Amino acid sequence: MRASVASGNRRVTMTMGFVSAMSPLIRVLPHPVLGSGCCTFSTRSDYRGSSPAGKGTRNESTHFVRLTGARRSDKRLGMMFRSFSGPFQAIPLAFALLAFTVTAPAAAQKESPQPDSRVGPANPSGFPIPRWVSVGAREANLRTGPGARYPIDWVLQRRNLPAEVISEFENWRQIKVQDGTVGWVHKSMLSGRRMATVAGNRVRMRENPAADAPVAAFVEAGVVVTLRGCEATWCQVTIASHGVEGWIPRDTLWGIYDGEVVSR
Repeated sequence: MRASVASGNRRVTMTMGFVSAMSPLIRVLPHPVLGSGCCTFSTRSDYRGSSPAGKGTRNESTHFVRLTGARRSDKRLGMMFRSFSGPFQAIPLAFALLAFTVTAPAAAQKESPQPDSRVGPANPSGFPIPRWVSVGAREANLRTGPGARYPIDWVLQRRNLPAEVISEFENWRQIKVQDGTVGWVHKSMLSGRRMATVAGNRVRMRENPAADAPVAAFVEAGVVVTLRGCEATWCQVTIASHGVEGWIPRDTLWGIYDGEVVSR
């Protein structure tokens, strides 16, 4: 889940779809169907994320829910989006007028500071860029820049969510999540544990890496799985929350590069 928060307006966008939580477990002839169930969404009204969770909770059974203003819901599958209180969002510009000088310099538009690309190595961690990681915290602030002084753009509220590191600056990592959203998080919020999400439609998890192998479970799109190993066309995965292990075609997973070898 992720929540978008903004200053001055109690605007919240919460998106759900990366949870393996179906209770009781639904079984189909006799394979379990693992997917998204009813989950709790907590609002967050503080822009900088310094206060505890905001007022109220709401339960929804859809993968993706948009809450704006008067508790309207827009149920959409397959995408994440933000909500806006109006057709345009105006950003006020601050200008300073120096009245006591003959030639007053023009005031510059106030902007968020940008990192100096000349400072520090391109990848301070020494690991390759890009690379795959996962969100190691229950809640991670996705900021507009590499530092705590930058505003929070999104709040990631799903541990083990796979993410791609596309840039680094000191102790900060710029990551991209499945829907293409990009932001900066502190390295302490990330883990090297390899995870992936099921993309597209429901897939069959098989007991062995073969198309004719017995089906262990049906896995819904958006479910997070742990990567145990990947071959040319199959990946061995586990879903710890349900105690299920099996093989899934690698081209149905988001969180692994083409041709990448993943081993235990």
